Amino acid sequence: MQIMFKKVILFFSIAFISVNVKAQFGAPMPTTIHTPYGNVTTYQNTYMPFYFGGGKGVSFKKYNYTVVLKNDYTFTGKGKMHSKKGITYLVLKGKDGEKEFYPADTKEAYIIGDGGIKISGIPSFNDSCWLFKVSEGRINEFAIVPELGTPYISAVQKGNGAPILKITKENIMPLVNDNPKALRKAEKDKLNNALDIYNHGK
Repeated sequence: MQIMFKKVILFFSIAFISVNVKAQFGAPMPTTIHTPYGNVTTYQNTYMPFYFGGGKGVSFKKYNYTVVLKNDYTFTGKGKMHSKKGITYLVLKGKDGEKEFYPADTKEAYIIGDGGIKISGIPSFNDSCWLFKVSEGRINEFAIVPELGTPYISAVQKGNGAPILKITKENIMPLVNDNPKALRKAEKDKLNNALDIYNHGK
Protein backbone atom coordinates (compact mmCIF):
# COMPACT_ATOMS: atom_id res chain seq x y z
CA MET A 1 0.00 0.00 0.00
CA GLN A 2 2.90 2.34 0.74
CA ILE A 3 4.21 1.85 -2.79
CA MET A 4 0.79 2.61 -4.25
CA PHE A 5 0.47 5.76 -2.11
CA LYS A 6 3.87 6.95 -3.33
CA LYS A 7 2.74 6.37 -6.91
CA VAL A 8 -0.36 8.47 -6.29
CA ILE A 9 1.75 11.30 -4.88
CA LEU A 10 4.12 11.06 -7.84
CA PHE A 11 1.20 11.22 -10.28
CA PHE A 12 -0.23 14.38 -8.75
CA SER A 13 3.22 15.95 -8.49
CA ILE A 14 3.74 15.44 -12.22
CA ALA A 15 0.27 16.84 -12.90
CA PHE A 16 1.11 19.89 -10.78
CA ILE A 17 4.33 20.53 -12.69
CA SER A 18 2.46 20.24 -15.98
CA VAL A 19 -0.17 22.74 -14.88
CA ASN A 20 2.47 25.24 -13.82
CA VAL A 21 4.41 24.94 -17.07
CA LYS A 22 1.30 25.51 -19.17
CA ALA A 23 -0.20 28.29 -17.05
CA GLN A 24 0.21 31.81 -18.36
CA PHE A 25 0.05 33.43 -14.96
CA GLY A 26 -1.16 32.65 -11.48
CA ALA A 27 -0.38 32.08 -7.86
CA PRO A 28 -0.17 28.61 -6.31
CA MET A 29 -3.20 27.80 -4.15
CA PRO A 30 -3.43 24.57 -2.11
CA THR A 31 -5.96 21.92 -3.14
CA THR A 32 -6.53 18.73 -1.16
CA ILE A 33 -7.49 15.64 -3.18
CA HIS A 34 -9.03 12.67 -1.39
CA THR A 35 -7.70 9.31 -2.62
CA PRO A 36 -8.26 5.73 -1.45
CA TYR A 37 -4.77 5.87 0.06
CA GLY A 38 -5.13 9.14 1.93
CA ASN A 39 -5.26 12.86 1.23
CA VAL A 40 -2.85 14.48 -1.22
CA THR A 41 -2.32 18.25 -1.25
CA THR A 42 -1.37 19.84 -4.57
CA TYR A 43 -1.02 23.46 -5.63
CA GLN A 44 -2.84 24.87 -8.63
CA ASN A 45 -2.49 28.27 -10.26
CA THR A 46 -5.26 30.77 -9.52
CA TYR A 47 -5.71 33.91 -11.63
CA MET A 48 -3.64 36.75 -10.23
CA PRO A 49 -3.35 39.57 -12.77
CA PHE A 50 -0.07 40.93 -11.45
CA TYR A 51 1.80 37.74 -12.38
CA PHE A 52 1.31 38.07 -16.13
CA GLY A 53 4.10 39.15 -18.46
CA GLY A 54 6.88 36.71 -17.71
CA GLY A 55 9.95 37.01 -15.53
CA LYS A 56 9.46 37.57 -11.84
CA GLY A 57 6.33 39.63 -12.28
CA VAL A 58 5.49 43.28 -12.14
CA SER A 59 7.54 45.58 -9.89
CA PHE A 60 5.64 48.01 -7.68
CA LYS A 61 7.25 51.47 -7.86
CA LYS A 62 6.63 54.62 -5.84
CA TYR A 63 4.43 57.31 -7.34
CA ASN A 64 2.41 60.30 -6.20
CA TYR A 65 -1.08 58.80 -6.12
CA THR A 66 -4.44 60.40 -5.62
CA VAL A 67 -7.15 58.10 -4.28
CA VAL A 68 -10.86 58.94 -4.47
CA LEU A 69 -12.95 56.98 -1.99
CA LYS A 70 -16.58 56.02 -2.48
CA ASN A 71 -17.64 58.83 -0.12
CA ASP A 72 -15.68 61.27 -2.37
CA TYR A 73 -12.92 61.77 0.22
CA THR A 74 -9.67 62.42 -1.64
CA PHE A 75 -6.20 61.58 -0.38
CA THR A 76 -2.95 62.42 -2.14
CA GLY A 77 0.35 60.95 -1.08
CA LYS A 78 3.50 59.22 -2.19
CA GLY A 79 3.83 55.47 -1.95
CA LYS A 80 3.50 52.22 -3.79
CA MET A 81 1.31 49.18 -4.15
CA HIS A 82 1.61 46.04 -2.11
CA SER A 83 -0.06 42.67 -2.51
CA LYS A 84 -1.55 40.34 0.05
CA LYS A 85 -3.61 37.20 -0.54
CA GLY A 86 -4.21 38.11 -4.17
CA ILE A 87 -5.30 41.69 -3.48
CA THR A 88 -3.29 44.79 -4.32
CA TYR A 89 -3.52 47.84 -2.10
CA LEU A 90 -1.81 51.20 -1.73
CA VAL A 91 0.23 52.47 1.21
CA LEU A 92 0.53 56.25 0.85
CA LYS A 93 2.14 58.92 2.98
CA GLY A 94 0.53 62.36 2.76
CA LYS A 95 -0.14 65.40 4.89
CA ASP A 96 -2.59 63.37 7.01
CA GLY A 97 0.01 60.68 7.71
CA GLU A 98 0.36 57.20 6.26
CA LYS A 99 -2.74 55.32 5.18
CA GLU A 100 -3.71 52.10 3.42
CA PHE A 101 -6.27 52.02 0.63
CA TYR A 102 -7.96 49.00 -0.95
CA PRO A 103 -9.73 48.90 -4.33
CA ALA A 104 -13.07 47.95 -2.75
CA ASP A 105 -13.15 51.26 -0.84
CA THR A 106 -12.43 53.51 -3.81
CA LYS A 107 -13.88 54.96 -6.98
CA GLU A 108 -10.47 55.36 -8.57
CA ALA A 109 -6.76 55.79 -7.98
CA TYR A 110 -4.62 57.82 -10.34
CA ILE A 111 -1.29 59.48 -10.98
CA ILE A 112 -0.30 62.39 -13.19
CA GLY A 113 2.33 61.08 -15.55
CA ASP A 114 4.77 62.74 -17.93
CA GLY A 115 3.26 65.58 -19.90
CA GLY A 116 0.44 65.98 -17.38
CA ILE A 117 -1.31 62.81 -18.53
CA LYS A 118 -3.75 61.40 -15.99
CA ILE A 119 -3.43 57.63 -15.68
CA SER A 120 -6.52 56.44 -13.85
CA GLY A 121 -7.24 53.04 -12.37
CA ILE A 122 -10.65 51.64 -11.50
CA PRO A 123 -11.42 48.78 -9.08
CA SER A 124 -11.62 45.53 -11.05
CA PHE A 125 -11.58 41.72 -10.86
CA ASN A 126 -13.93 41.65 -7.85
CA ASP A 127 -12.08 44.56 -6.24
CA SER A 128 -8.80 42.66 -6.19
CA CYS A 129 -6.86 45.45 -7.95
CA TRP A 130 -7.09 48.69 -9.87
CA LEU A 131 -6.86 48.49 -13.65
CA PHE A 132 -5.02 51.34 -15.39
CA LYS A 133 -5.34 51.91 -19.13
CA VAL A 134 -1.70 51.83 -20.23
CA SER A 135 -2.13 51.58 -24.00
CA GLU A 136 -4.90 52.72 -26.31
CA GLY A 137 -5.40 51.21 -29.73
CA ARG A 138 -7.66 48.88 -31.64
CA ILE A 139 -7.42 46.80 -28.49
CA ASN A 140 -6.94 48.82 -25.30
CA GLU A 141 -4.54 47.34 -22.76
CA PHE A 142 -4.81 47.54 -18.97
CA ALA A 143 -2.33 46.84 -16.18
CA ILE A 144 -2.42 46.94 -12.40
CA VAL A 145 0.34 49.56 -12.38
CA PRO A 146 0.05 53.09 -13.85
CA GLU A 147 2.94 52.67 -16.29
CA LEU A 148 2.35 53.46 -19.94
CA GLY A 149 3.85 50.81 -22.19
CA THR A 150 4.37 48.21 -19.46
CA PRO A 151 4.58 44.63 -20.78
CA TYR A 152 2.65 43.37 -17.74
CA ILE A 153 -0.83 43.49 -19.25
CA SER A 154 -3.69 42.13 -17.15
CA ALA A 155 -6.77 42.91 -19.24
CA VAL A 156 -7.90 44.11 -22.66
CA GLN A 157 -10.82 45.90 -24.26
CA LYS A 158 -11.67 46.02 -27.96
CA GLY A 159 -13.15 49.48 -28.37
CA ASN A 160 -14.06 52.03 -25.73
CA GLY A 161 -17.17 51.00 -23.86
CA ALA A 162 -16.71 47.30 -24.59
CA PRO A 163 -16.30 44.81 -21.73
CA ILE A 164 -12.87 44.63 -20.10
CA LEU A 165 -11.63 41.05 -20.33
CA LYS A 166 -8.89 39.15 -18.54
CA ILE A 167 -5.95 38.49 -20.81
CA THR A 168 -6.27 34.81 -21.58
CA LYS A 169 -5.81 32.81 -24.75
CA GLU A 170 -9.56 32.15 -24.89
CA ASN A 171 -10.35 35.88 -24.67
CA ILE A 172 -7.64 37.15 -27.02
CA MET A 173 -8.21 34.78 -29.95
CA PRO A 174 -11.71 36.08 -30.86
CA LEU A 175 -10.46 39.68 -30.61
CA VAL A 176 -7.64 39.18 -33.13
CA ASN A 177 -9.19 36.56 -35.43
CA ASP A 178 -9.35 39.04 -38.33
CA ASN A 179 -5.54 39.26 -38.31
CA PRO A 180 -4.02 35.85 -39.22
CA LYS A 181 -0.53 36.73 -37.96
CA ALA A 182 -1.81 37.95 -34.59
CA LEU A 183 -4.11 34.95 -34.33
CA ARG A 184 -1.22 32.52 -34.82
CA LYS A 185 0.65 34.18 -31.96
CA ALA A 186 -2.43 33.99 -29.73
CA GLU A 187 -2.85 30.29 -30.54
CA LYS A 188 0.70 29.75 -29.24
CA ASP A 189 -0.08 31.67 -26.01
CA LYS A 190 2.17 34.55 -27.12
CA LEU A 191 -0.47 37.05 -26.11
CA ASN A 192 1.69 40.18 -25.81
CA ASN A 193 3.04 39.49 -29.30
CA ALA A 194 -0.47 39.00 -30.62
CA LEU A 195 -1.55 42.36 -29.20
CA ASP A 196 1.53 44.14 -30.57
CA ILE A 197 0.89 42.76 -34.04
CA TYR A 198 -2.80 43.60 -33.95
CA ASN A 199 -2.33 47.13 -32.61
CA HIS A 200 0.94 48.16 -34.23
CA GLY A 201 1.59 45.72 -37.07
CA LYS A 202 4.81 44.49 -35.43
